[in-house]
Amino acid sequence: MEKQSLVEVVRQLRKEIQEEGQALYASWEPQTIREDFRSSAKNLAAYAVMRRRDLRELQDRLDRLGYQGFRGIEANVLAGLDHLVQVIQGEPVGNEEARWAEMDQAKARTFQVFGLEAGKRAQNLVTLPTEAGRDPHYVNDLSQAGMDLARINCAHDQAKTWQAMAKNIQAAGKAKGRQHPIYCDLAGPKVRIEALYTEQQNPRVFTADTFFISHVKPLEDFQDQNLVLYTPQQDLIQSLEVGDPVVMYDGDLLAHVTSQHEEGVVVEVDRVRKTKGQKIKATKGMNFPGRDSQLPILTPADCQAMEAVKDFTRGYNFSFVRQVEDIVAIKAQLAEVYGEDTSQHPPFFIKIETQSILENLFQVLVEANRNHYAGLMIARGDLAAELGFLRLASVQEDLVAIARAARIPVIWATQVMENMVKTGIPTRAEMADVMLAGRCDLVMLNKGGHIQEGIQLLNQVLDQSRYYMPTSPSPLRPLDLDPDKKDATSF
Repeated sequence: MEKQSLVEVVRQLRKEIQEEGQALYASWEPQTIREDFRSSAKNLAAYAVMRRRDLRELQDRLDRLGYQGFRGIEANVLAGLDHLVQVIQGEPVGNEEARWAEMDQAKARTFQVFGLEAGKRAQNLVTLPTEAGRDPHYVNDLSQAGMDLARINCAHDQAKTWQAMAKNIQAAGKAKGRQHPIYCDLAGPKVRIEALYTEQQNPRVFTADTFFISHVKPLEDFQDQNLVLYTPQQDLIQSLEVGDPVVMYDGDLLAHVTSQHEEGVVVEVDRVRKTKGQKIKATKGMNFPGRDSQLPILTPADCQAMEAVKDFTRGYNFSFVRQVEDIVAIKAQLAEVYGEDTSQHPPFFIKIETQSILENLFQVLVEANRNHYAGLMIARGDLAAELGFLRLASVQEDLVAIARAARIPVIWATQVMENMVKTGIPTRAEMADVMLAGRCDLVMLNKGGHIQEGIQLLNQVLDQSRYYMPTSPSPLRPLDLDPDKKDATSF
């Protein structure tokens, strides 16, 4: 009796998901979506409407009878539900091998565009320091250590250094008999400290300290604050209200606005992670959760960087994407640099860093892949600053599952094995984090003095991860990307 009841529930669920999914897919103007992404877009639509439901109680019923249920069906939602009905009823299962073979072929084509190896364990993406442009032996050591792909952060160094890095990467790959695809990170409209005013030699702030954020230049001791940070984003700073959170150093400094003034705002520090205080430096970023700046998605420096790297980069990582209009602007710049023929445009990753993109995520992913190839990067530094650490823990799981539903590559990024790369000694938490990261397609390492050892250890853990971790977290609760549930002022 229980089995028959479950069959009826799952069949009704499939019917609803198919109908609602078709309506959502139709709203995405599917006739303009590139042909080899349409089946993925249909599946993404089905997944989106499935995640409107709370499936936990139903999964519990399936668990009690020994059925896998909804786990692992992200990549093919409707077929997964059909399979579940067949299994519950004890019917012969359809040609599963043929169904998965078709999907694997599509994945292989997509991964080839990105320079990835479909079916291989998660690959590493190694951030290159300035030294990689000066010393060919340094890059050769990275290649020997097991580097897969290389990342050049165009927020640092200059075009001459980037080009030297690329030359050294290509030479190292040739010597090893393999390629190391290069992805270039563009800084985007990040709000940064462009100058500071202080009487301190090396300014540090502690809990309960105050400082001033100004949009006015030249600087002075506004409101009698002896630490003043300058950013030119006048509209953003003037939009801040008393109580608004301010987050810096990827969440290591949490603060809030205490008063508004013509020149800017006074900010009080709520917490700093380090007992010795947080050192404040120019060029560092600031986050104002819920107060997205409406700056253009590509700065003049970003456009210049694209011209400088276009001859060697495999693709791009675009920062602080917030909405569909940002994707349109990105594609316009790609056309400016590479010509109107979209088949000649490189693939790119969308860095998930803001609350705004979570609110628009499905539409953004479809628009990005309409006539291009686009994946997503879970950029946990700025994302944690926007959402708070508590929400980040669940949202990163949702993002992995959504990428699987869209059948696009996903990068796990920010502070991966940071202690290991900097000191040569990993923490237990870092090792657990990497094991989770193995569900993704790329895992990003930042630079550090022990990067070679870091690459080797990362690869060892990723090899093991395949035997322990499912390819998707398969969340069962309703998708919750609610912008009102922020936790930006707590660890």
